[in-house]
Amino acid sequence: MKAARHPFNIPNTLTIARLLAVFPVICLARAGHGAAAAALFVAAMLTDCFDGWYAKRHGRETALGLYLDPVADKIVILALLYELAHAGNIDWAVPHLFLARELLQNAVRNAAARRGQVVGANWMGKTKAILQTVLVAWGIAAPALRAGPLQDGVRPAAWIVLAVAWCFFARFAWVNKKLLGARA
Repeated sequence: MKAARHPFNIPNTLTIARLLAVFPVICLARAGHGAAAAALFVAAMLTDCFDGWYAKRHGRETALGLYLDPVADKIVILALLYELAHAGNIDWAVPHLFLARELLQNAVRNAAARRGQVVGANWMGKTKAILQTVLVAWGIAAPALRAGPLQDGVRPAAWIVLAVAWCFFARFAWVNKKLLGARA
């Protein structure tokens, strides 16, 4: 019998730390320390690159990590997109439309799971995550930029990243269309 893995290992602890980093990032941003908030956010998101690699390389994958890691990433990104909307850096529709996209994508993944299939991440998901991370870091740091094209560019960039994310979802849904029409 294989020994059970403890769910609170290094990769899962990094994932939880990334999730908890939302609070100091928001506090720093609201206190006018946008550069520090952006740096903390980027550092937290870099743990996402490390935790999965570490878990696979050292045999530390757990059921908790399999589900918590992508959910934590979505919570972090969405929470900070809502914070950017609250600060007036992006339009309120942007985080709402990102949330709708994530819910629809999860519906397709759940349909696959009900059929015993796993729809894993691919280059589009990783590209979307990178674009969202850059957007959020830029948006958090924007008030420190005082004025000019770097600050003014956050709002249109948010719409561009959103459009790319929805295009990726459309392709994802097309590739997995058999899952959408099949009976459970």
